[in-house]
Amino acid sequence: MEEAFAEIKVPVLSHADVAFRLGRQQFQFGSGRFVDVREGPNVRLAFDGISAILDDGPWHTTAFVTQPVLNRRQVFDDSTDTRTTFWGIYSTTTIPSIDGGLDLYYLGIDNRGATFDRGTGRELRHTIGARVFGGKGNWDYDWEATYQVGSFAGVPLSAYAVGTDTGYNFESARFSPRLSVKAGATSGDGGPGSGTLQLSARSFRVASTLVKLPSA
Repeated sequence: MEEAFAEIKVPVLSHADVAFRLGRQQFQFGSGRFVDVREGPNVRLAFDGISAILDDGPWHTTAFVTQPVLNRRQVFDDSTDTRTTFWGIYSTTTIPSIDGGLDLYYLGIDNRGATFDRGTGRELRHTIGARVFGGKGNWDYDWEATYQVGSFAGVPLSAYAVGTDTGYNFESARFSPRLSVKAGATSGDGGPGSGTLQLSARSFRVASTLVKLPSA
């Protein structure tokens, strides 16, 4: 069962309602770097929990508290991953002056059975980020920056990552090809002696993995 939720809309403003959803649901936020419906591996990811969705003018905001669903091989056997809790708030708005938009978000994850080279323990991450995207003429762009704090097995966590995708569309050419350049930068780690877990390159993927590909 990919999605099965109850929804109720509650008026909170004269021109806007909040839609509360309770049950199994799917999310895709922004570029999908952290939260995606996971079309690539053709195995979608769902979450069990509650969410609230507000559309107020140019802003679209989703707040949620959930636990990921474990994708198993048999029929109707996908259970909730009770070891992992995932919550956050994601807001996006349009900005006409740049022919694009802005995303602002906070994501939290609590994994009570995470494993790193340092061992296995409780992993608590808080990720804050911003993304700007849009296009001008034949150019388009998608730039995102994130910063993470938290802890793993009592060790403080501090990491950052920046990713960009800038492209040019040859709209007058046959098939309208697009040429793009992608770049990224992440913080490194000083090893066990540093006293701080800084594996941003790895933790960035791990955070995505925890959201997108929880272990069966």
